[in-house]
Amino acid sequence: MALQINNKNADALYSISSILHQKGQYKKSKSFIKKAIQINNQDSRFWFLLAQIYYKLKKIQNSDKAYLRAIDIEPFKEEFWLDYSDKKYQQNDFHKAINILNEAKEYSNGNPLINLRLAASYFSDGNNNLAFRFLGKALKQDNNSYKDFLNYYPQAKVNTKICKFINNFIKKNV
Repeated sequence: MALQINNKNADALYSISSILHQKGQYKKSKSFIKKAIQINNQDSRFWFLLAQIYYKLKKIQNSDKAYLRAIDIEPFKEEFWLDYSDKKYQQNDFHKAINILNEAKEYSNGNPLINLRLAASYFSDGNNNLAFRFLGKALKQDNNSYKDFLNYYPQAKVNTKICKFINNFIKKNV
């Protein structure tokens, strides 16, 4: 209805695109979000949604460009950094995930999730020393964050060194 009144209503186009995205109708969703971006290419939410759509469509380079555009517009939006790094992590591109998260720290207000994701990425990349360092930083920020870590990196549940590290940290800081 909003589009019938004003077919250049970028927020209405974004909302339709978001709903289509949630329903798994990625190609239709893409057409609506691209129209919204044509109207307003400075809204980071639009670019973020486009990045997620491209990722679902397996157009990784396009997804990367859209993530970078969203981050460029609104670099303090931690959700953008975390989601982008998560996509790289899912692709087993741990080095890229690490780079994204390290850059995110410059814009973060000390979000422990960034350090947790860095720990998981470093563990996955085989750099245990840095992984333990970032896991320790995250636990210092929030000693209950180990739950988020175990959800994100479930392999830790069967790694005795990681479990011991978490248990020792919690015992010392309770």
